[in-house]
Order: sequence, then C-alpha cells, then structure tokens
Amino acid sequence: MNRKYYIVLPYQRKGPYNVEELKQFDITPETLIWAFEFNEPQKAKDIPDLKVLLEQTKVSKEDTPPPPPTSENNEIEETKKTVEEEIDIPEAEETKKEKEIIEQKIVEEEKEIEENKLEKQIESKETIEQEKDIQETEEINKGKNVIEENKLGKEAETEKKEEKLEDNVPSTPTMISYKKEDYTEQETYKKTHNDHHWGEKPKDYIVWSILSLFFCWNIVAIASLITGIITNNQYKAGDYETAKKMSKTTLIILLVSWGLTIFSFIIIVIAASQN
Repeated sequence: MNRKYYIVLPYQRKGPYNVEELKQFDITPETLIWAFEFNEPQKAKDIPDLKVLLEQTKVSKEDTPPPPPTSENNEIEETKKTVEEEIDIPEAEETKKEKEIIEQKIVEEEKEIEENKLEKQIESKETIEQEKDIQETEEINKGKNVIEENKLGKEAETEKKEEKLEDNVPSTPTMISYKKEDYTEQETYKKTHNDHHWGEKPKDYIVWSILSLFFCWNIVAIASLITGIITNNQYKAGDYETAKKMSKTTLIILLVSWGLTIFSFIIIVIAASQN
C-alpha cells in the first residue's frame, strides 16, 4: 500500500512522503511519524512499513566508516560535559535517580539535534522544488511571449500585404448621370406626395358608399360617401395621417348605415307577420 507519512517536528509536520522519499532523511527508530490512518504520532520502529527502511539505514551506517567530528557531534559532547559538570557529585555517590536525569537530558539534546537536522533537510528539499517551479514558470512565460510576438509579426505582415494589394488595385470611379427631366419629375413627386409621411393608400370605401345609397336610402349613406371622397383628396394632397383617420370614419359610418337598414328591415318583417 502506497501510504503517505509525515515527519513530526516540534510545533509542525513535514510531508507527505512515501517510503522511498523517506530514505533521503536520517530516520531513526525514535523519530515520530504520523499518517492519516494513525490516531496519534508513532515511533518509526513501531510502524511495519518502516522496519525495512530502518534496517537498511542501520546496515549502511555499519558499513560506512565513522564520520569526522562535526559541529553537531561536538555540541553533543559538550552538552554531556556541561551536564556532568553541573551535577558535581562523585560517580560512586550518584543515585539511580540522578543518573536517569543526566541520561534523559543527554537524550533530549541528541533528539533535538536530530530533529533540527531533519528540519534542515526538509527545508532544503522544499527550496529546491520551489526553484524548479520558478524556472518552469519562467520558461512557460518565455514560450508564451515568443508565440505572441510571432502572432503579432504575422498580423503585421498580412496588414502590409493587404495595403499593397489595395494600392495596386486601380481606382475606377463610377459616374452616375441624371437627366434634367428625371430630376424635375422627382422634385414634383416629393412636393406633391410629401415623402416624409408617405405610406400605403388608405381605403376610401367610395364604391361601398354608392351601394349603400342605392340599397339603404338613408342620410348616413350620404355621409359615408362624403368622408370617402375626403379620404381620397387628403391622400393626394400628401396628408397621410388625416386620410387614414377619414378612412376609419368612413368605415364606421358605412357599418352604421347598413346596421340601420338591416334593423329597419327586421322591424318591417315582424310588423308584416303580425298583421
């Protein structure tokens, strides 16, 4: 199972790392390790997946010669000396409890140094990864800039080609000639028909008004004939809005005329049937 682990340091956690990635750190059996499957951090020696890693680390340490004295080892030795000097008691007279205190202090110092060493290794790895990410983003931005420059260059070339083509095309102006007669006819048409308010000719209903005079024989039919003639005259004069209104009026008068005629006819029929 490819489980991810975290290295537990004072007040922080570093990770996640798999077992292969943990090989680059100096993991000891006492190093605290945590994973999402654990309720609390555990020592590396208590985790089955890390036993092989600890054995390999132990073998490699035994095979390699002891390292030269470093500042960290010197620090441990100095800590031991200072602790022993602080407790100025002969070894024969030291009690078991005092020995445990000394050993505990030494172990804590060693543990703190190991944790600092691990923390430095993790930080160095993170800085290397950050530098890689910065380099990748810079390369991507450079690639984008090159693409945009090429695109702009192509657009400029196409614009230049189009301008050359436009310069090479001969200009052939078209001259439109009008006759004097056509011009006078157009002016007469505009003055007569008032182009600004011209539309489809409204219905004058003159034919229906004449039929209404023959069949209805009432004054209303005469009124419809008069309004129909006014509609036609207003349209010819160019007053389109008035002609439209008079057309509606003529239609209403015609409907009233025929309605009165039909109503009168019904009354006559009813009166005749009663007699």
